[in-house]
Amino acid sequence: KEETSLKWNRDGRESAAEEQFCFWKWWSFHSLYIFYPERVFKTDAYFESQIRLCNSKQYCDTITLSSSFVKCLPKFLRTMRVVTRGNFLMAPCELEFNGKTKAVEARTPQWFAGMGFYTLATYVAHRLEMTLWC
Repeated sequence: KEETSLKWNRDGRESAAEEQFCFWKWWSFHSLYIFYPERVFKTDAYFESQIRLCNSKQYCDTITLSSSFVKCLPKFLRTMRVVTRGNFLMAPCELEFNGKTKAVEARTPQWFAGMGFYTLATYVAHRLEMTLWC
């Protein structure tokens, strides 16, 4: 019979070392969100509700935003500022020529490249910013 070492987890119960490892990984991952106030995630959720997926060449290959959302420019800019954690359109994306596609493409913004973990809203906002700079 194989022995497993038992340790106490954060709830005060005994658990196998493997279970504890998974628990700590889960707890560590969720503790990353402590640094953002709840209003940031509410703004992210609002922005995500304004995203529209469309078909152009393939299924769901085009992302657009609700026209009512974009129509109110102050609200749009305020939302984008929160979603990008204050970095929307702060520095231009560098453009480079892609020889394979024979097109000019924008590089990933510096603020996004160093983020690590990000929300769906932040990802879509960075893609939108790259498109605007082209």
